[in-house]
Amino acid sequence: MCYDVVHGTLSIKEYEGEFKATFVEGTVLIPFYHTTGFDHFEIPVITNRDPEHFHHFSWGLIPNWARDPADVEKKRKQNINARGEDLFERPSYKAPARSQRCMVILDGYFEHHHKDGKAFPHLVRMASKKPFAVAGLWDAWRSPAGEYINSVAIITTKANPLMRHIHNAPKFSDEPRMPAILDQSNYEAWLSDTQDKEEIKSMLVPYPADEMEAYTVPRLKGKAAIGNKPEAVERRPYPELETQQGSLF
Repeated sequence: MCYDVVHGTLSIKEYEGEFKATFVEGTVLIPFYHTTGFDHFEIPVITNRDPEHFHHFSWGLIPNWARDPADVEKKRKQNINARGEDLFERPSYKAPARSQRCMVILDGYFEHHHKDGKAFPHLVRMASKKPFAVAGLWDAWRSPAGEYINSVAIITTKANPLMRHIHNAPKFSDEPRMPAILDQSNYEAWLSDTQDKEEIKSMLVPYPADEMEAYTVPRLKGKAAIGNKPEAVERRPYPELETQQGSLF
């Protein structure tokens, strides 16, 4: 799945140049070297309603029909990730999939590889080191006080060969997953007004593994966790994986 990500660590100029969109004047990017969806931080998005600008939406989609604050908290935890195969069946996703799509802009994401009962964190990113766009859905929930929360879910798809190796947690062993990274040629179509189910699903495919890279990083969880620091994305070898990594990465 995709619960831990890196974003905002590059310059505004790099993001604007890559995605042909602009930030609101005066925006100061706060770098997040490691953040998790369960904290519901705001992450950068480009929406179909405003494709020329970057916005920041809370991670964990809240459907506009959520009943009350308790329901909001339940839904946003359930909707950090949205399975691409289920977009038109799940109540929280089927309306946004047709008319409220967005691109979530990331620098990288983390996934754990499991071996001998231990989990080893990997940073996954583009081999080019450039930021990339992941397919997302957004919605806006209006609180009883009249305040709006804009929120987003990251769409996942089946894993490519690189991610099939890394994402081997026992509960996902039969179906490893990865974020649905969009090919640049699909940006315009993803943010378009199309409601054609097959066209939408056709863009949610595994990204080519040969255009990506992955390496092990310091612990993300527990007492040894680095937290939101630049060191979180630095390479850290693990002796238990050295032979394995040497042949794969």
